[in-house]
Amino acid sequence: TKPSGEELRLWCNSFLDLVTDRLGAQIFRDFLRTEFSAENLDFWLRVRALDSVAAYDDFVAAAIAIFDEFIPTGAPQELNITSQMRKDLVAAFAPFKGQSSIVEKSGKRLRLNPRVFSVAQDHIYHLMAKDSFQRFLASEVLGVYLVREGIQVVDESGASVGPTGSKLKKLAA
Repeated sequence: TKPSGEELRLWCNSFLDLVTDRLGAQIFRDFLRTEFSAENLDFWLRVRALDSVAAYDDFVAAAIAIFDEFIPTGAPQELNITSQMRKDLVAAFAPFKGQSSIVEKSGKRLRLNPRVFSVAQDHIYHLMAKDSFQRFLASEVLGVYLVREGIQVVDESGASVGPTGSKLKKLAA
């Protein structure tokens, strides 16, 4: 599926609209793979999806899976977060490690804050919005779609957004 001209214009002007749209997120992920940073979007989207998990036990299981995938040093998709963020998350999940359920042997339920990932999620969002998104706007990944739709996107100051000059001519060929 290719994006419409309207979708492209929306995504070029709103990072949140880009990453919360299924197709936009897929195209942005394709770009992030070229930068070896797709784990940032994957983490952000998975944490965002936790908000829709109704049952507490399901929330904990999903949160532990996210933790295991992104947080420990050497994790399959280890995030580039501060050592303090990593330390805080490791401490928050420590009681759940080695547990077969969320109930301790004493019968007390283990509690996990529903906002446990919020600091790391905000950090990753701002990294993507301020850094990766700006490079995405000038990338060939986006440029191919802009050229196909005959779109030249400009920002609030009137400056062209997306590949320009020789890069744009190359894409049009």
